[in-house]
Amino acid sequence: MGRPDPTYPEGVYLLLREAPHGDFLWLRAEGVADVVDALRRRLPERTAPEIQAEVDRRALADLELEAKALFGAGAWPRVQALIEGEPLLRTPAVRRAVVRLSRGEVARLEEMVRAARVDPRDVLLWAQMEGLG
Repeated sequence: MGRPDPTYPEGVYLLLREAPHGDFLWLRAEGVADVVDALRRRLPERTAPEIQAEVDRRALADLELEAKALFGAGAWPRVQALIEGEPLLRTPAVRRAVVRLSRGEVARLEEMVRAARVDPRDVLLWAQMEGLG
């Protein structure tokens, strides 16, 4: 916001893009409608459920990589079955906390899943306290 250069006419400017070589793309906004239109042009045409599905897909892929590193690639189907079968483990943060707190031990993973069934906030807190969250 503000004027990108003193030689530009007075008004509100939005920085739309900065190129790697230092060039800028500015938009002079005459009013709120111009700002909204500019933002709409920059945002992809996707619905909230589509965006959430993409976030969930990426989070599960990241979790799979982390779990394979902790448990070994062969244990991923067992880990996946444990965490995906629990309704309270649907959020990526809870899943990540359960996997990280298990430290690569299936028995400890089962224990963390049981704890998350009672209250998922517990495993989130424990992971945060141990610097794993």
